[in-house]
Amino acid sequence: MQMTSNQLEQLKENYTHMIIDGMDMDTLITFAFDSIMGNIETWTEDEVKGEIIDLYDEETLEGLMPTDVIEVSYGTEMKAAS
Repeated sequence: MQMTSNQLEQLKENYTHMIIDGMDMDTLITFAFDSIMGNIETWTEDEVKGEIIDLYDEETLEGLMPTDVIEVSYGTEMKAAS
């Protein structure tokens, strides 16, 4: 017997819940990250910035912007010059 569209939708939802219930927190975080990145990977700079400003604010956008500062860390141990 063929399922109705409502039954198929319910089956999909039940299956999705079962998959999620079987995931630990690290797997859920990885899945969420990969899904979000997959959704926005083709967005332009203006689209990404617009989304951040629309959902959060300009200050959040500024905080997320990459910096051009290169951090250099030197060891604390002094070595003799050769």
